[in-house]
Amino acid sequence: MKLLCISDQIDTLVYSNLAKERFSDCDGVLCAGDLPSEYIDFVVSTLNKPTYFIFGNHNLTEYGYYHKTKPYHKGAHPQIVETHSEYDMKGSFGATYIGFKCIRDKHLLVTDSKTNKKRPILIAGVSGCKRYNKGLNQYTEFQMYLNILKIIPKLFYNKIRYGKFLDIFLSHASPRHIHDKEDPCHQGFECFNWFIKHFKPTYFIHGHIHLYDMNTKRVTKTHETTVINAFSHYILNTEEGKMTETLLSSQTDEDFSKAHNKALFNEIQHFLNPDEATLISFSDIKKLLKPKEETYKGMQTVPVKLIVGSESRYQDFDNKFFPKKMHLKARWEHIDMAHIKDINLPPISLYELGGVYFVRDGNHRVSVAKAKEIEFIDAEVVSLQSEIKLKPSDSLKKMTKQVINYEKRTFYSETCFGDITDYWSLDFSVPGQYDVIYNHILTHKYYINMNKTEEIELDKAILSWFKTVYIPVLHVINKHHIMKYFVGRTKSDMYVYIIKYWDEIKQKFGSTYTLDDIADSFTLKFGNSWIKKIKNKIKKLILKRKIEDNL
Repeated sequence: MKLLCISDQIDTLVYSNLAKERFSDCDGVLCAGDLPSEYIDFVVSTLNKPTYFIFGNHNLTEYGYYHKTKPYHKGAHPQIVETHSEYDMKGSFGATYIGFKCIRDKHLLVTDSKTNKKRPILIAGVSGCKRYNKGLNQYTEFQMYLNILKIIPKLFYNKIRYGKFLDIFLSHASPRHIHDKEDPCHQGFECFNWFIKHFKPTYFIHGHIHLYDMNTKRVTKTHETTVINAFSHYILNTEEGKMTETLLSSQTDEDFSKAHNKALFNEIQHFLNPDEATLISFSDIKKLLKPKEETYKGMQTVPVKLIVGSESRYQDFDNKFFPKKMHLKARWEHIDMAHIKDINLPPISLYELGGVYFVRDGNHRVSVAKAKEIEFIDAEVVSLQSEIKLKPSDSLKKMTKQVINYEKRTFYSETCFGDITDYWSLDFSVPGQYDVIYNHILTHKYYINMNKTEEIELDKAILSWFKTVYIPVLHVINKHHIMKYFVGRTKSDMYVYIIKYWDEIKQKFGSTYTLDDIADSFTLKFGNSWIKKIKNKIKKLILKRKIEDNL
């Protein structure tokens, strides 16, 4: 039997259109306090399962409907302690209040460990927390002890009839020194420890203690009772024969080892091309595509196969999101443990760009999901606008090439460059260069217009730039065999680099240097290092021979 336990905050996984599908296998719901009635009403109407609740120290608007007597202490807020004896609001939003009561639910059946027969589940609950001011539903240690005494007669009845006092004890506050904190508001009750020791409930479900870190311990075994913090939501599986913690630890250790070994094997496979095995950096793609607008898309169910990169952890995982480093093990196994126990984890945060997704928060959860071959994952998505659609199977190198091809199509389409010049080989190895070429053309057009009364048309400026600027530079590149010094670059790349270098030389030393001089200087300064070393060695040998000949 599975029970959905919730408390303290509205969980987006529960308060969702997918809740019915997500928690369809749950047999009932336990609400451990501090939840608005509208939220509980949504859970009841969506899941249509037996639901039991207690009050905490917040969200007490309906408290007066269920408590016709005023609390022990004075000073509580009058607007929410008004009694409503003229009608009973019990079950007013579909859930059953079990504060300071013990119930047996015939619809929720558990297997008795001694007789191996099915019997109704035994649940008791107490509302409230430790008293820390004069607020409503707060109790001193002695007052909570008196509240517990109210349910003890029924516990003995359960023991006589079913052979067990209690299966589940539902409380807002925790036992003292188990999950609680030292501030007055979040301290647990000592009397709960006494209750656990003597009445031995199988589970003690509480809320009140917020969990801001997933690594925080939320399940503790004490005596014969398992104490569980139900903050946000927790799936309780009461069936016997579950995997022991030792087996679970062994399973998660094995899962991580397999994933880590796959990352190592993937790295070996791409030894000659390590970039292909590297997870894509979101900042690199953002620089590549230059998105203009961001749109918040909210909660979505995202295909895991479309998650291709990360904002900050791209060095920790490979391109398939397998963990590369051992320091990820503890966190990775913690997530894996949650999957094995069928615990729904909080949604991850993603950027969507070019039709693929990049992780903002939740890298370990994505890694485990890919290792487990899970198809979909819940995510909070921020979309960045881009006209280019990327393929999830592509490496960064292929994505870069795709962007360059897009820039080329756009440049040729908007300027009609190919039709004007009949030259279709204006190609680059890095993105952003077509904008540089367009600026060169506009600058060339500006200088032509300086000597004319009428402004020259753009198509004529393009043709003039191509014949008087671009082609002469290409002739020099071919003449000096520059391309053999720059493997992987194009002639158009060399044009941009040489023109930029020529401009720097002019600003420093004047305009006396010819294009041939610039080409020689550029090759010596920026050419492949091994070629430069050979040329330097040749120059030294020639110089040495000249010195020897002179001697």
